[in-house]
Amino acid sequence: MKKLLRWIFVFVLLVGMSGFFAYRLTLQSMGAGYVEPEKKTVVSNRNINTEFKKIIEYNPVAPPEHIYLKKLQHEIFYTTPQIRAVRSSISILHQELDYKLRPEAVLAMKANKNAEYWQGFTGSPTQVGNDTAAMITRIENIIMKLKYKPLLTDLKKTQSLLMEGTEKQDVLLLWQAHKIIHDLDYFLINYPVTIKTGEGALQNSPNGPKQYWGATTTIATN
Repeated sequence: MKKLLRWIFVFVLLVGMSGFFAYRLTLQSMGAGYVEPEKKTVVSNRNINTEFKKIIEYNPVAPPEHIYLKKLQHEIFYTTPQIRAVRSSISILHQELDYKLRPEAVLAMKANKNAEYWQGFTGSPTQVGNDTAAMITRIENIIMKLKYKPLLTDLKKTQSLLMEGTEKQDVLLLWQAHKIIHDLDYFLINYPVTIKTGEGALQNSPNGPKQYWGATTTIATN
């Protein structure tokens, strides 16, 4: 009787073990035991640009006529012996602001005054000479070469906006400074802007910015 009970126990144990392994195999085949990784919010470039336009109140306007811009440009160039240096400096300043105020930076700076992007204006140990103070100095060097009063007014306004925007950490003031330099660069000082291959003017460029903000005193002056 004891021998029979022993065999029954072994049989039950073997059946139980086989059932357990069969269950494990079934779970594996069904993907059971897989822990789904934490879902992260992926912000697409499209969403970034949409939010960016909301923040800056994206409102470009139609640019002035080509003939008017060329006439105005001629007047400035005529009174500026060092125009090549001015054109280069304004273009560099514009590129700096384009980079420092790219959409993802503006969103972060608007949301958090501790965002690292602010260091592009407030400076940091690794960015010596690459902050608002450096940009102010660049503008001062441009001003020294100019006599055209409306353009001087725009550049001094840009300085003021950069200083106030940095001090208050107000990204919209910084963006206003960018708009002035953008218009001066693309629609006056280096107008007409062409793509690198020289194939056509700004409005025909697939890569060149097409927006005109109407932010300057200079271009509004006839």
